[in-house]
Amino acid sequence: MNLSDEYEPETYGTLGTDTFRVFFKRKLPNASDPDSAQIYISPFHDIPIYSELAPNIHRMIVRMPRWSSERMEICKTEPFNPIRQDSSRQLLRYYDNIFPYHGVLWNCGSFPQTWEMLSYMHPDFKDLKGDNGLLDVLEIGSRIHKTGTVLDVKILGAIVLIDQDHLDWKIFAIDINDPLASKIDNIVGIEEHMPGLLDSTLDFFRFYKTSMGHLPITFGYGKIFLDKQIALDTIVGSHAAWKKLIKNEVPIKQSKDTADFKLFNTQCLESNREYLRNSKEAEALIENLKMLVTNRPIESMAQPPSIQQIERVIYLNKRLILNNLSKAEEQEKLKKEIEIKKEQTYFDNLGKFLQDNFYTLVLPASLLSVALYFSTKKSIFVKV
Repeated sequence: MNLSDEYEPETYGTLGTDTFRVFFKRKLPNASDPDSAQIYISPFHDIPIYSELAPNIHRMIVRMPRWSSERMEICKTEPFNPIRQDSSRQLLRYYDNIFPYHGVLWNCGSFPQTWEMLSYMHPDFKDLKGDNGLLDVLEIGSRIHKTGTVLDVKILGAIVLIDQDHLDWKIFAIDINDPLASKIDNIVGIEEHMPGLLDSTLDFFRFYKTSMGHLPITFGYGKIFLDKQIALDTIVGSHAAWKKLIKNEVPIKQSKDTADFKLFNTQCLESNREYLRNSKEAEALIENLKMLVTNRPIESMAQPPSIQQIERVIYLNKRLILNNLSKAEEQEKLKKEIEIKKEQTYFDNLGKFLQDNFYTLVLPASLLSVALYFSTKKSIFVKV
């Protein structure tokens, strides 16, 4: 059973180009007119994160099917937030095929109605920010799900990536209709029934940016794989942040993070009224976006890399990369120790200087204070 079948993706444009979009419709129950049997919705705001099936069943939206390499995102800055391919510097983005991987290892997606607030400082990682996107989910079941599929999933655990100056949470989940869903309840169950998947997941994320010249990704907490409760708490936190967003209650100092967000929706119960649109208004906004996407000048569109670049296999000396990272971390640790030692030496020398020159520095000041005191007293006595 999957109540999320009421959500239907609508594909527009051509995959592998900057015209590709996936919009979302919801089937309306008991609609007498076939033309009004569906309504456009926002996958960001209109799809409830919590399923009606059970308290701990959540909904996810598949962005990237297993083994695909196109980097898809739920676009926060376009009306009704379609899925589109991410781009950077006028190039469409793909995951590099770092041997032995080709594409992603899971059905990679997002939880609706979540937001990892950029300005939020996690209590355990006070120097790091959120990534300003929806909360990511890795669905590990046996089926390959298409982009735009809405699934009911069971939460299993989490990992958190430290990517330069921000946190990037990944929640492990499994489709409730998967044959293994009844057997896997947590991280331990993943390792028991899918041996090798967790190790490969770490390996994938640790090195997936090194081909672009970045250092390997590190992971938060000493225990890399986090239990189900931490995953559930993370979902609750990001859902609460989204509620502030959709209710227009984001503090002014954080509102710059969302200046370009489009919060239009048709059915979100929590929404501020200014963001609500009826079915005709939603359709008009989406049709206008389709025209803009298709008819804009080609030079303004992000272009795909060459086929050779997309399909190339990259071989990494991972041991050498980790050794270099270890050396860099040791050097950084040594640098910090030297800075701390310099600071300590400075204060030690200052303390010694003050101790050695106490009478020279403090006594004249004390005598001057006494003299001023008696001078004041004398003037008061004379006046009386």
